[in-house]
Amino acid sequence: MSDSSEGKERGIFLSVMIVVLILSNLFGAFKLITSASDVQRSFSTLSETQIHFLAIVPLISIVGLIAIWLGRVWGIVVVSGAFAFVSVLDLSFGIWRHYSLALATFILLLVSCYLSRRFFKR
Repeated sequence: MSDSSEGKERGIFLSVMIVVLILSNLFGAFKLITSASDVQRSFSTLSETQIHFLAIVPLISIVGLIAIWLGRVWGIVVVSGAFAFVSVLDLSFGIWRHYSLALATFILLLVSCYLSRRFFKR
Protein backbone atom coordinates (compact mmCIF):
# COMPACT_ATOMS: atom_id res chain seq x y z
CA MET A 1 0.00 0.00 0.00
CA SER A 2 1.53 3.27 -1.13
CA ASP A 3 0.72 6.57 0.42
CA SER A 4 1.03 9.67 -1.79
CA SER A 5 2.96 11.46 0.95
CA GLU A 6 5.48 8.64 1.31
CA GLY A 7 9.04 9.95 1.36
CA LYS A 8 7.85 13.51 1.76
CA GLU A 9 8.88 15.10 5.02
CA ARG A 10 8.62 18.68 6.16
CA GLY A 11 12.01 18.61 7.83
CA ILE A 12 12.88 19.66 11.35
CA PHE A 13 14.38 23.02 10.37
CA LEU A 14 11.27 24.05 8.42
CA SER A 15 9.05 22.88 11.28
CA VAL A 16 10.99 24.92 13.82
CA MET A 17 11.02 27.97 11.54
CA ILE A 18 7.25 27.82 11.08
CA VAL A 19 6.56 27.49 14.81
CA VAL A 20 8.92 30.36 15.70
CA LEU A 21 7.46 32.60 12.97
CA ILE A 22 3.87 31.86 14.01
CA LEU A 23 4.71 32.76 17.61
CA SER A 24 6.51 35.96 16.59
CA ASN A 25 3.63 36.99 14.31
CA LEU A 26 1.13 36.38 17.13
CA PHE A 27 3.26 38.58 19.40
CA GLY A 28 3.51 41.24 16.68
CA ALA A 29 -0.24 41.33 16.13
CA PHE A 30 -0.86 41.45 19.88
CA LYS A 31 1.63 44.31 20.28
CA LEU A 32 0.09 46.30 17.42
CA ILE A 33 -3.39 45.89 18.87
CA THR A 34 -2.64 46.48 22.55
CA SER A 35 0.14 49.08 22.27
CA ALA A 36 -1.01 51.14 19.29
CA SER A 37 -0.43 54.40 21.15
CA ASP A 38 3.20 53.42 21.88
CA VAL A 39 3.75 52.54 18.24
CA GLN A 40 2.08 55.80 17.21
CA ARG A 41 4.51 57.82 19.34
CA SER A 42 7.39 56.31 17.34
CA PHE A 43 5.64 56.73 13.99
CA SER A 44 3.55 59.87 14.33
CA THR A 45 2.52 59.84 10.66
CA LEU A 46 0.38 56.74 11.29
CA SER A 47 -2.98 57.05 12.97
CA GLU A 48 -4.03 54.61 15.67
CA THR A 49 -6.59 53.16 13.25
CA GLN A 50 -3.88 52.52 10.67
CA ILE A 51 -1.75 50.79 13.28
CA HIS A 52 -4.66 48.53 14.24
CA PHE A 53 -5.14 47.80 10.53
CA LEU A 54 -1.48 46.75 10.32
CA ALA A 55 -2.24 43.99 12.84
CA ILE A 56 -3.93 42.15 9.96
CA VAL A 57 -0.57 41.63 8.22
CA PRO A 58 0.84 39.22 10.86
CA LEU A 59 -2.47 37.33 10.82
CA ILE A 60 -2.25 36.96 7.03
CA SER A 61 1.31 35.76 7.46
CA ILE A 62 0.14 33.15 9.98
CA VAL A 63 -2.37 31.83 7.43
CA GLY A 64 0.49 31.47 4.93
CA LEU A 65 2.69 29.76 7.53
CA ILE A 66 -0.06 27.25 8.35
CA ALA A 67 -0.40 26.55 4.62
CA ILE A 68 3.36 25.95 4.44
CA TRP A 69 3.04 23.60 7.43
CA LEU A 70 0.43 21.67 5.46
CA GLY A 71 2.67 21.56 2.38
CA ARG A 72 0.80 24.05 0.23
CA VAL A 73 2.91 26.10 -2.19
CA TRP A 74 0.46 29.03 -2.06
CA GLY A 75 1.51 29.54 1.56
CA ILE A 76 4.96 30.59 0.36
CA VAL A 77 3.31 33.15 -1.93
CA VAL A 78 1.18 34.55 0.92
CA VAL A 79 4.15 34.83 3.30
CA SER A 80 6.22 36.42 0.52
CA GLY A 81 3.52 39.03 -0.09
CA ALA A 82 3.28 39.84 3.62
CA PHE A 83 7.07 40.12 3.79
CA ALA A 84 7.15 42.46 0.79
CA PHE A 85 4.48 44.69 2.34
CA VAL A 86 6.26 44.85 5.69
CA SER A 87 9.59 45.49 3.94
CA VAL A 88 8.17 48.52 2.15
CA LEU A 89 6.86 49.89 5.45
CA ASP A 90 10.10 49.18 7.30
CA LEU A 91 12.21 50.82 4.61
CA SER A 92 9.83 53.80 4.32
CA PHE A 93 9.93 54.49 8.05
CA GLY A 94 13.58 53.51 8.55
CA ILE A 95 12.84 50.59 10.87
CA TRP A 96 16.17 48.93 10.13
CA ARG A 97 16.30 46.52 13.06
CA HIS A 98 12.95 44.94 12.21
CA TYR A 99 13.75 44.90 8.49
CA SER A 100 17.09 43.15 9.07
CA LEU A 101 15.49 40.52 11.29
CA ALA A 102 12.55 40.03 8.92
CA LEU A 103 14.89 39.68 5.92
CA ALA A 104 17.10 37.14 7.69
CA THR A 105 14.16 35.00 8.83
CA PHE A 106 12.49 35.24 5.42
CA ILE A 107 15.66 34.02 3.70
CA LEU A 108 15.97 31.16 6.21
CA LEU A 109 12.32 30.25 5.61
CA LEU A 110 12.82 30.20 1.83
CA VAL A 111 15.97 28.09 2.17
CA SER A 112 14.20 25.63 4.47
CA CYS A 113 11.24 25.46 2.06
CA TYR A 114 13.65 24.76 -0.79
CA LEU A 115 15.39 22.01 1.19
CA SER A 116 11.99 20.45 1.95
CA ARG A 117 10.66 21.04 -1.57
CA ARG A 118 9.56 17.40 -2.07
CA PHE A 119 7.14 17.90 0.83
CA PHE A 120 5.04 20.47 -1.00
CA LYS A 121 1.94 19.41 -2.90
CA ARG A 122 1.60 20.78 -6.39
